[in-house]
Amino acid sequence: YKENTNSIKNSPSIKFLERIIKTSSIINVHDPIIKQINFPYKLHYYSSINSLILKSDIILILTPWNEFKVLNQSKNFNILRNKFVIDPFGIINNKNSLKISTYYKLGIKYV
Repeated sequence: YKENTNSIKNSPSIKFLERIIKTSSIINVHDPIIKQINFPYKLHYYSSINSLILKSDIILILTPWNEFKVLNQSKNFNILRNKFVIDPFGIINNKNSLKISTYYKLGIKYV
């Protein structure tokens, strides 16, 4: 929700969730520190980024946690290959993003 902290106060991710939840039926989330939040809608929490990706069609990396850099490891590209990924912080490097079917980073679209 916010990098390197267990606080969700003024978190842009929470504001985003509040808006998107009204149009989506299932929201899967992963945060390395926050395991549950008091949120008026049901969220499905996953203990690892890989388990979340396996259960999701669209991946939004809304916080630049160092843990998410494991997505640059080649073993993770099989699970990302057919996903739609929005990565505004550029956690996934440019060379690897070309292996994902649809990938957006702030200001750049790779298809």
